[in-house]
Amino acid sequence: MESFQTNNEFLSRRLQPAIRTSEAFSRRLESLATRAQRADNLVRTQIEMGVQIQNKDLLESMELRARAQLRLQETVESLSIVAITYYIVGLLSTLVDPINFDKFLISKSVFLALCVPIILVLIWFIAKMVRKKINKINKRIC
Repeated sequence: MESFQTNNEFLSRRLQPAIRTSEAFSRRLESLATRAQRADNLVRTQIEMGVQIQNKDLLESMELRARAQLRLQETVESLSIVAITYYIVGLLSTLVDPINFDKFLISKSVFLALCVPIILVLIWFIAKMVRKKINKINKRIC
């Protein structure tokens, strides 16, 4: 029966185009999946870049606020030194009230005026030492 086709030849000839179509579709599907994965990676990278830019901007604004807060703290510290000096001079004035300044070469007001810069420098020096110790402690903690 050489003139007749076998079942295998018949099925092979009839199904071969369908098999090739299925294989081509499978290759296209794999290619599409690869492209979708690449697009997903690009979108993810773009999102991460956006988040990093936002984080950078947030850190910059936090740095600006921290610098402004530090300047404000230094200003308040300076004003505190002046206020402490004012109160100490007031206490000193109360302490020297009973003293009779007629026997001395200077009056009470001149004595207090001469004490102001000394007290001011002393308070400033103490504040500087305290600030230095606090910074040393903060460096140990960090």
